[in-house]
Parts: sequence; structure tokens; C-alpha cells
Amino acid sequence: MSSLSDNCTAHPEINALKSIKVEYLPPNVTFVLQPLDQGIILNFKYNYRKMLLYNIITALEEEISYNVDMLTALHLTKTAWDSVSETTIKNCFCHAGWYKEQLEHMKLINESPLELLNVQEFDEENFEDAEKMLNEISKKIDLVENIGFEDYVMIDCDLNCVENLTENDIIARHCMQEETASSSDEENFQSTPMPTLRGARTAINTLKYFMERQENTEKYLHSLIDMENYI
Repeated sequence: MSSLSDNCTAHPEINALKSIKVEYLPPNVTFVLQPLDQGIILNFKYNYRKMLLYNIITALEEEISYNVDMLTALHLTKTAWDSVSETTIKNCFCHAGWYKEQLEHMKLINESPLELLNVQEFDEENFEDAEKMLNEISKKIDLVENIGFEDYVMIDCDLNCVENLTENDIIARHCMQEETASSSDEENFQSTPMPTLRGARTAINTLKYFMERQENTEKYLHSLIDMENYI
């Protein structure tokens, strides 16, 4: 079995493999041959950051604080990834040349991020909604001026996320992260009381009452009923 990998320094050569042969891509071709770089990551970031903007707007309107802790980030990540469609993934594989039959509407690899978003079925209305949310937040809090949603999605593209570390550096950093995580978990545990069963049932009933008065919410009502039965 062959496994393809890029030349990222975080992917060292492994010599003990018996049934798997690791093949490394040539230098400076990842952005051309890797489907993730053809729009899958961009699609995920679009979904994640749009949800983040919506949550910030909601918190501002309700005049409550909104902090993204590890658990919240994980929930956002799952929802954002679930929103990446099978069609988008297939298009990106085609775009990278992994299929012989290329889709007619696929464009060249030098497209702008906005064009890639359009290829992956983001309509103008959704994009404009995200732009409006970002502009509204910019007016209420101190944000970088004149930043559009496209720039916001791509804001960390040049972030250096890999560095060469010695074994001592890795051990020291790991120990520091454990201490920080332990302290943070303890603070969160102390500041966030465990909801009672009665409180959980009341919250579910409130959500059911809300969903019953909306249109096309049957699947959400069924999920709430399942949650109610579980509790």
C-alpha cells in the first residue's frame, strides 16, 4: 500500500513500515496536487468563520460575552466540516488532476479565493450575508478596518505553523501545555456549574416551543424529542 505525503518538516521519514510505502511529493507542488489545497480547506474555513461571525453577532445583540473555548471550537469544527459537501470534495480532487474525467465547469488553479468559493457552490447571497455580519461587528468592536469576508477567511494563510524543534524543546513545550490546560480546565470547571436535570428538560421544552412555531423544523424537533427521551 502506498501513502502519499508532502515535504512538510512535520512529516518525517518513517523507516519501520513493512506493508506501507510512503511516497513524498516533489517540492513546491502541494498547492497544485493536494485536493485539500484546491478548496476543501478553504470551504471548511468559510463555513467555520461564517458560524463564528453569527455567534458573535448573536452575543452582541443579547449583550452577553462570547468566548471560544476548546469544546466550542470542536463543535464549530464538526459543524463546519459536515457542511463540506461530497460534491465539493469530488470537485477538488478533479481540480487537482486525480480523476481522468475532468468536470466541465472546473477552472484553472490560479483562481482567486472568491472564485474558488463560487466553484464550490457558495451563492452570492450567502457571501453577502457573511460580509454584512463582518461589517456589523466592525462597527461595534475594534476590528481591522476595511477587511472583507474573503480576506477574513484567508487571514491565516501565511501563518507559520511548523518549526524545527529539538527533543528538549518538545518536552518543555509539552510540559507547559499540560500545566496551562490543567489550570484552564480547573477554572472552567469552577466557573461553569453542572446543569440540573430539571434545567436541561426546561431548556429542551423551550427549544421545542420555539421550533414548533417555525417552518420546516421537523428534523430538529425529532432530535429534541430524542434528547428529551435520553434525559
